[in-house]
Amino acid sequence: MKDYSPIIKSFLFQMKKVGFIISKVQDECGGGLKAKNPETGITKTDRVVETLMSTDGGSVTFQKGEHRITAQIILGNDADELVADWSFNSPEADSAFEAGWDAFRNVWEGKSVPTKQEGGEG
Repeated sequence: MKDYSPIIKSFLFQMKKVGFIISKVQDECGGGLKAKNPETGITKTDRVVETLMSTDGGSVTFQKGEHRITAQIILGNDADELVADWSFNSPEADSAFEAGWDAFRNVWEGKSVPTKQEGGEG
């Protein structure tokens, strides 16, 4: 069974490194999380991963000041293609996102999605 959790965590870490916070997470069925504090965003990475893995993907909205990016996550893609597409509210947001995205892809390019045993830890 493929385990996307380390890939999702790596992606979230890279976005945090370039200054983004997570303001919203939504699974494919419309369920999700919204930041209670817009200054800190959603800080519980495990809850973000759990939400995205409850279906075959979803979206994560990142914020950096006034700049917002929504990344469409698809579980089933190769590790370095976790994000299928993204939308942004400014060219500056897109540039900042691409810096984190490039760093993420440098880590995962050509690597397989980790696996874990059915019904247990990997």
